[in-house]
Parts: sequence; structure tokens; C-alpha cells
Amino acid sequence: VLERQCSKAKGLPSREKVRIVRAARRYKLPDFSEISRVSIPDILVHLHYFLASEANVEEIVDGVSSSSCLTFPDMLDIAEAYTEKEREELKTAFDRSARTNNFCLTGE
Repeated sequence: VLERQCSKAKGLPSREKVRIVRAARRYKLPDFSEISRVSIPDILVHLHYFLASEANVEEIVDGVSSSSCLTFPDMLDIAEAYTEKEREELKTAFDRSARTNNFCLTGE
């Protein structure tokens, strides 16, 4: 989780991509190479993505593909987009906590 959130590089770290592909293989449709879109929240929860519920993931999945079955590259795109959403949610939570507890995390 920290590597994913603290990475300065564009996109997902290579180790995270390997984790995603391995997890997606566990959830893929039997005898097919595709992943059912209804499995995406389960895959993200398995990978310890925060707040990965059907409601939180649906908009991102719709932005990547309208198909009911997704490819591994689709899954990587979804994970990358969800990482950005997750980062925003964590920043909001930390900022709220900082204001509530009267300290600053940004050094300002």
C-alpha cells in the first residue's frame, strides 16, 4: 500500500502490476482469460485497496470499458485510476484529521 501511494513515478510500480495480474488470475472466469467486472471490487479488496466497494469502483470501471468482461490491461488501468482516487481519499482524511487535531502534515 505504501509503495503504491508513495511512488513518484507515473503509473503503478512494477511489483504492484505483478500483484494485480496474480490476483486477477485468481478471480478470472473459468476457462477464459477475461475478468468479470463484478469481480473488480473483490480483486481490489484482496490487494488491500482502501474503500474498494462496488459503488466506489463502478465509475472507474465504466470509464475503462463498457464490457462485462475485462482484460488484464483493463484491470491495470482500473487499478491505476483507483490508486489516484484512493490517494485523494487518504489525503482528505489526513487533512481532516490534521485540522481536527491541530497539526499539519504538509509542512505548511
